[in-house]
Amino acid sequence: MRHRVLAVIAGLSVVIAACGGGGSNNGRTEKVAAVATPDGLVAAAAQTEAAKTGHVEMTIATTTSGHQAHIVASGAFDSDRHLFSLSMDLSSLLSSVGGRAGASDAGGALSSLFDSPIEMVATQDTLYMHFPFFAGLLGAKGEWISIKSDAASTSTFNVADPTAFLDFVRGARGQVTTVGREQVRGVDTTHLRATISLRDAIDRAPAEARDRLQHAIDQLGHNADGVLDTALPYDVFVDDSGMVRRIAVNFEPVTGSSSKTGSASITIDFFDFGSDVSITPPPPDQVTDVTAKLGQLTGMLGGG
Repeated sequence: MRHRVLAVIAGLSVVIAACGGGGSNNGRTEKVAAVATPDGLVAAAAQTEAAKTGHVEMTIATTTSGHQAHIVASGAFDSDRHLFSLSMDLSSLLSSVGGRAGASDAGGALSSLFDSPIEMVATQDTLYMHFPFFAGLLGAKGEWISIKSDAASTSTFNVADPTAFLDFVRGARGQVTTVGREQVRGVDTTHLRATISLRDAIDRAPAEARDRLQHAIDQLGHNADGVLDTALPYDVFVDDSGMVRRIAVNFEPVTGSSSKTGSASITIDFFDFGSDVSITPPPPDQVTDVTAKLGQLTGMLGGG
């Protein structure tokens, strides 16, 4: 399943229990050296996933035909309950759409429809989305819509668990370099840099992690196939207790042919490990299931 957490060494639990504050013993932090090897990256990612709960902040930056957009999202994850949440601001993306159309007024009108962030809650098999404008277009009775994640025809509309992007480290190739010491959200980290292959990441992932890793790659949409075998720069920031505090990966999307039409980068911060998180799906009477309608829409947009 796409939210299933990787199995990890049980002995890491002592470190994880204290990771919310960086780990301490009578005021002294237990330091764990970040290992600049592919196996070291995998170990740090597995230890981070084993934290079970925490918060994330994600930034997606895109450049297409000279137009830039930034999507910012924040949320939480609860791996034991197979839940995660995201609050996503799409105003910059919509402004960019208006700019590409050459109509700034139209772009402003679009942005005004999305003054409030889009709220998402995902369970093991369903994505819930509070997106009033989109819900209205789909004829939903209320402001919440739901999409079944196991419906292949609606995969474009699903959102990957942000912790799934940690699994990209399994595709690390060759040397891992130490860039230096940097702070992430006030926490000291070691900045490591690797080159990854997404196809290698899938091939090397254990069966229980492969679905969620594939789902994260699917978020690249039609560009996914174009970057599967591309060498991609991947930066990992590991704190002194061995937890991943930030990952950053850059993509150069390709469409149809080998021509490059733009670039994209994803940066995800992980923090508040082991904290109490509140993630609750909306009440059923406030939700309209639009899985079938989205499947029909996807078929029409894809030419059937």
